Amino acid sequence: MSTSADTRMAAFGNSTGDKEMLQYTQGGSGAPFELLVLHDDVAHDFAYGPARLLDEYAKQNGWIVVSTKNDWNRIFAFENVTQVSVQEPEQARSKLRRPG
Repeated sequence: MSTSADTRMAAFGNSTGDKEMLQYTQGGSGAPFELLVLHDDVAHDFAYGPARLLDEYAKQNGWIVVSTKNDWNRIFAFENVTQVSVQEPEQARSKLRRPG
């Protein structure tokens, strides 16, 4: 009998210290989801770079990599957003597909 403690469904990380957790989740059965957040928008966020060291590794292993600079329109709720970029549904889905 499987319990939730045995199920590896999703892992979200933003530093090199999260690599093992993301790897563990990737080793699960089914379709686990691994997401790495890069805090790289120095204008709106504290740009700490530990996750940058995992960027290529994450892409090679099919993890979703999200950049606060390139993928988010707003970091904090109090920021004004003057222009919102909306992706076509197919473009958004293609980012979530695993390679291969």
